[in-house]
Amino acid sequence: MSRWLIWLLWPALAGAQQSVVAAPDASISAALQNLSQRAAVVFVGQVVGIRRNAGVVEIRFRVDTPVVGQTGGSYTLREWAGMWPPGQWRYRVGERALVFLHGMSAAGLSSAVDGREGVVPVMADTDEIGR
Repeated sequence: MSRWLIWLLWPALAGAQQSVVAAPDASISAALQNLSQRAAVVFVGQVVGIRRNAGVVEIRFRVDTPVVGQTGGSYTLREWAGMWPPGQWRYRVGERALVFLHGMSAAGLSSAVDGREGVVPVMADTDEIGR
């Protein structure tokens, strides 16, 4: 992951100390700032595995760039299986994203801030444009 992505996103992420605004976001930077204000964990990573397990879906990420609340390595997101209707996949193995997650509940479950809005697709430095 190149440093330019974090450099471009840093103003939005660093501004997370300001209060949350209920109005629609006026720019991409404002949208990212809004997400980061409500996230307990933020990182850039890639989905490496998905598994259903007794009412829970576990999504395993390789963390490429930790931003907030994560030190690197890997992260396993545990979502309530009811959020995954039959035949629908909220994540895909191989998907790369800037991920904004709520903190874990007492049951160890979490989810992306604002659903799929909290999972911002990114391309690796080696990905080709126009594939």
